[in-house]
Amino acid sequence: MIDKFYNNEHFSPDYVRENPIIISIQSIDSLDSKKQFEPLTHTNLVRGSVKLTQTLCSEQYFIWGGFNASKLSFECISDQFTDKAPYGKIILTITPTVYVNGELTTILTDEETRLFTGYIETAEPDSVPGHYTVTAYDRLYRVRNNNVWDYIQKRLAAVKAEKKHLSWYSVERLIASTQLLLGEKDTLPEWTKNIYYPDNVEINAENGVDLLRDFALCTQRFGILNGEENLEYIQVQDSASGSECYRINSYNPDDFEASPGHVWLPKYFTSEPKTNIFYTTGETTQDEDYYNNFYTISNNPVIGNQDWINELYNCDEYGTPSSKYSVNNLPAGLFDTARMCLTNGEEYYCQEYKIKVLSDPTIPMGSILHVYKNGSLIVKSYIMERTITFSSTQTIECEMSAQNEAYNTVVPTSDKSALNANILANQVSAKMPFISDGSSLTKLRARKVISKDDYNKLSEKRDDTIYYVYDTGGDNS
Repeated sequence: MIDKFYNNEHFSPDYVRENPIIISIQSIDSLDSKKQFEPLTHTNLVRGSVKLTQTLCSEQYFIWGGFNASKLSFECISDQFTDKAPYGKIILTITPTVYVNGELTTILTDEETRLFTGYIETAEPDSVPGHYTVTAYDRLYRVRNNNVWDYIQKRLAAVKAEKKHLSWYSVERLIASTQLLLGEKDTLPEWTKNIYYPDNVEINAENGVDLLRDFALCTQRFGILNGEENLEYIQVQDSASGSECYRINSYNPDDFEASPGHVWLPKYFTSEPKTNIFYTTGETTQDEDYYNNFYTISNNPVIGNQDWINELYNCDEYGTPSSKYSVNNLPAGLFDTARMCLTNGEEYYCQEYKIKVLSDPTIPMGSILHVYKNGSLIVKSYIMERTITFSSTQTIECEMSAQNEAYNTVVPTSDKSALNANILANQVSAKMPFISDGSSLTKLRARKVISKDDYNKLSEKRDDTIYYVYDTGGDNS
């Protein structure tokens, strides 16, 4: 595995220290055919106030999916805002330069990098005229409540009437491109064109962003909008056999913390309903699920219910597909032939850590990260969350982190009485997108329909869920 220290030499800490970057926040809102404000640079951006937060995995445990909105915050002082607040669509760019003997000689415009594209959501005025504190989010935040189901259900019904099926790939494209108007850098892998999307159940509990997360989960990827506002499906490298990693050797001990304990990550994926198409061969115990990190995807609209699986693959009462299906004609990429599960046994060692260092802000999210101390490897993990702070034009601080709590917070960490680790994990499709800063106040609330008896049996009433409870007679309450 090749060790790297930066992604772009001209954004490396040592280079930037001697050659200040150009930071620019620009208006690209053209609703009235002109910019809403002139570009903001270091002359009217408050020093140290420009911060960009990006998140691949916001759960307490490593799990594919993603689709969290990136957040940009900054303070600005400008006469152009004396009578009106900044608003509209904006971009954040950084451009490297060349200085000789302390004098600017060249602006490397060809290497200008756009780190963020989004929309101003709040602009709070200060007592000083023209001084505002601004918060902006990318398009995922703006479309977070968009319900795409009326459109998708009609398309599914029309295709079904012709005795055909839409593929995972087709449905994802309909949602991302047609309904949410997300730009495209990556799409789902080619093999998703050979997997049918379930069309036997009317699903209306999820918005479009939720469903995109489900697609990412089932294809072992993370969804994110990059700085150009284009959709990316990031496939992280195997932490053992990956080709490269980013290495940190020097840091302030006060800005570093890590957990050496059990690293919680999915080793094997299974699904519910239990079918040999998706499920591991043989039965596993709760203890095995817990210690081997078997993760079950349950009640996921992308996979479908038992009726759908049975109908599509002519399964018997035990979930075994018809003999006409074999490894040669089942959907490629969904399972390993030895285990018949969603993963291929890759290693994703995601140790919990948090570190703040001077760093290149263009290092890709999801990259493998190694932290060394006195030549010894003490953290082996991924860049799952990052806050980039532009302390000045010569200092770029990155606070990077990853979490790795157990899938289920009620599972004890002792060696005894291990409970089923799937209880919480099975609620994958109930996860709603929230802002990268992780604030519980910004979470969108899931909605669940549940019987009164089942509601009373819940060990935890989640704050991020609205429960619609009905009695045995079926009346809503």
